[in-house]
Amino acid sequence: MHIEQLWLETETKLRQYLYKQVKDHSVVDDLLQNSFLKMQANIHQLKDIDKAGGWLFQITRSTLMDHFRKEKNLQKNNKILPIMDQASTSNETHEALAYWLKGALDLLPEPYREAVYLSEIKGMSQKELAKHLGISYSGAKSRVQRGKVKLKEIVLDCCEVAADRYGNVMEIKKR
Repeated sequence: MHIEQLWLETETKLRQYLYKQVKDHSVVDDLLQNSFLKMQANIHQLKDIDKAGGWLFQITRSTLMDHFRKEKNLQKNNKILPIMDQASTSNETHEALAYWLKGALDLLPEPYREAVYLSEIKGMSQKELAKHLGISYSGAKSRVQRGKVKLKEIVLDCCEVAADRYGNVMEIKKR
């Protein structure tokens, strides 16, 4: 069976399924296109041609779940984008980034929020942090490191950050 034939046999059913989930024809079209591209890229994994319809449905369902995850992240990031709008990023990039990061910090789950805030904003040493939180020194280091990684994910989900070769932020723009 050719890819085109497989697609034509299942496209209508997949379109109906997706429309029930998202109720937006343009989003359905995008999701179907992404599903088709994934099908083309992974057709070599299909072992049994009789199960092609189910296989393609799974790809489409996975694409839909990715869409919902992305939408959830955009909604979360939309809470902090107005904060970024208030900050000028022209000549004051570092100040703007610092201002905006304070708002982004609120999106970190506890206990990372407190650990990153106390160590990076308030300047508390990690030994002091460990004592303050009543955890081990290695636990405090780990918590701060994980918090920084999560904060970076929040920033990169909604913004493009340009840095020089030393890692210094040169520009930040909303996606």
